[in-house]
Amino acid sequence: MLTTILLALASHAAPAAEIAPDFELRAALSLERLGVQADLRPGLRMGLWRQPGSLLFDDPYAKLQAQVFVTPAYVRAGPRLVVEPLAIFQLQVFANYDLYFGNFQTVVGYGEASADYGDNDAIEDYVAMDPDRQDRGSGWHWGVSPTLKAQAGPMVIVANAEYTDWRLKADVPGGYTFEREYELLMGFDDQLIATNGLLLYDFEPWDEATMRVGNLTTWRMALGDTEDQLLRTGLAVAASLKDGQVNPTLVVQAYLRDRAYTAPFPPFIGLMMRWSPTS
Repeated sequence: MLTTILLALASHAAPAAEIAPDFELRAALSLERLGVQADLRPGLRMGLWRQPGSLLFDDPYAKLQAQVFVTPAYVRAGPRLVVEPLAIFQLQVFANYDLYFGNFQTVVGYGEASADYGDNDAIEDYVAMDPDRQDRGSGWHWGVSPTLKAQAGPMVIVANAEYTDWRLKADVPGGYTFEREYELLMGFDDQLIATNGLLLYDFEPWDEATMRVGNLTTWRMALGDTEDQLLRTGLAVAASLKDGQVNPTLVVQAYLRDRAYTAPFPPFIGLMMRWSPTS
């Protein structure tokens, strides 16, 4: 989900072309829920029905990418299709094979849908009491993610949603596990939904640089038995540098609803970087 936020905050499409190589490298570090991610997306980009000077059709495009998402605890890999037929709408469709290494609190089994899994240290203590609760795992998931974008003067509004369907297997007791990327307790066969709402102020601090500062609110929910939910809100700061090739982003959000973090502070902190030399 961090990469979806980064895309919504600071992506800039390359000029339209018939078919051209496309490459993106994304990296992210998150604190309070500690995590490290690297996301590699090589692919091809095709310009669509471009109408120069049109607000809606200035640079429509489609991308077909091969995504490899790596963390110390798991790897995901699969295809991703990104289509932006007009400036205010983007649609992503993706499917990933998931391989969990059996470390860093993955895959951990829980027997109750209401389990209070706690923070990273609490999950580690839970496994230490019975090492059989954690093991390697694998499976797959697919998803769809539409995004709406609008701008009125310096104000930018972005609304992103995501639906994912999961099928995982691991030799652990119980029918539920904590999904690290989405921070939700879910069943091994389950569906997750998520939304991100952004209200940003856009300005240019210097030539060839764009800044966006404002609010990011994130909500997620498991649709199965756990009905686990997460709600965070707070500051988002994004920059676009070097003609859109480099996009650093900072997110600081207070937890408003979460089983592990029941107070707004300490907040979730996310540091992200996107590099796309083909932009």
